[in-house]
Amino acid sequence: MNIIKYPLPINEIINRFHEAVNDCELRYRTSDLYKAGFETEADLNEALLKTIHILRMANLDTTHYLKRIYVTEIESGKTYIDWRMNKLAFFFVILNSECQNSIILQWKKKILNTIKT
Repeated sequence: MNIIKYPLPINEIINRFHEAVNDCELRYRTSDLYKAGFETEADLNEALLKTIHILRMANLDTTHYLKRIYVTEIESGKTYIDWRMNKLAFFFVILNSECQNSIILQWKKKILNTIKT
């Protein structure tokens, strides 16, 4: 069986290239947020939803900051949602967290200390 490849329109090629470049910036995952101090999935989901809401309210394209992906565990066959994000979104999720443990509070302090007035 032969697969026929149709040439892509130039705008589709540019869109795919732009998406690939953007995906390279999405280096952080939800597992990194757990390592940063998130304790529960509920805390993480709440902070993610707040972040997405604020990005949308600011008329920013959320796909430049966050991307939902699906991961399948080979052993169990379970599929779950994971998030990839850039550094700005990673920090923004931490800042939007209601979690009050010492690790998250240290992160918030570190992030806020980077802002120069």
